[in-house]
Amino acid sequence: METVAGVDELAALLKTEPFAGLDSIIVYCGKRRTTEEVAARLNSDSISAECYHAGMEAKARARVQRAFMLGRVRIMVATVAFGMGVNKADVRAIIHYNMPRSIENYVQEIG
Repeated sequence: METVAGVDELAALLKTEPFAGLDSIIVYCGKRRTTEEVAARLNSDSISAECYHAGMEAKARARVQRAFMLGRVRIMVATVAFGMGVNKADVRAIIHYNMPRSIENYVQEIG
């Protein structure tokens, strides 16, 4: 796996207070591949995370979204596609791993 710039810093951040104690966190990335790489890197650092993007099969997307909504997944690494229809009361942090491409994407990501 190629090293994604900044993922070590993200992993360190997620292990600190207040992030370590938060119920649900969404990390938004600009590209599908980045979501996969960041989630894999976080998991390799013992930080449980799943990825979500529009290029995944519908069943896989539904599975990880359901797991996140039920609290089985604490950290979701996703593209802006994840912001569509997510209404979860305990999301306590949104991290923009990459800058949103537009104001509209930013508004969608912060919900």
